[in-house]
Order: sequence, then structure tokens, then C-alpha cells
Amino acid sequence: MRIADLNNYVKFVFNQQDADLNFVTTDIEVLKEVVPVNELKIGNKINAFDDEEYEVVDIYVKNIDDHTRDENYGFNLEHGQPKGTIKETLLTIVVTLKKVG
Repeated sequence: MRIADLNNYVKFVFNQQDADLNFVTTDIEVLKEVVPVNELKIGNKINAFDDEEYEVVDIYVKNIDDHTRDENYGFNLEHGQPKGTIKETLLTIVVTLKKVG
């Protein structure tokens, strides 16, 4: 089964360090646009905002629950505007980015 066909997925929150620029997605297609490789780790360089390069400086996991979270109601806009298809989430991975250069 393709990930895009699942009703649930991981919520990724991308926060730019020292700025209010951030976004969130539960959509695999949006995630693959931002993270063009099959892994995400501290030190990776990605193009998260307007095709500018950012370095991953921190990653942490939260909302590890025994049930999914319905993100269609009350999506936390502090995490930024959602991009792509909104799905119920299994957990949240927060990625902190620092602009390169």
C-alpha cells in the first residue's frame, strides 16, 4: 500500500530557528519535496522555505499516544500553516532548522 493512500501519517513540524517561519504537514508528497532523501537527521541540508537552504539542527518526537490525533479539527496554527492533505496523526516529529549562509 502506498503511504499516500493511508488515512493516518506522522505529523512533521518544520520550525526555523530564531524566526517565526514554520510549516506543518501530514502529507508524504509535501514531505518528499522538502526532504528529497529517504532519511532526515541532524546536519542534513534541505530546502524547506522558498527554496533556500537550511540545516537540520534538532529533531524530537512528541504526542506518542495510544490513539491517533484528528488534525482536521483544531489544527495548531502555532506550528504554522498546514501544507498538503491533512490526515489523522500517529505522532509528531518536530524538526528545527537554521538558515545556511
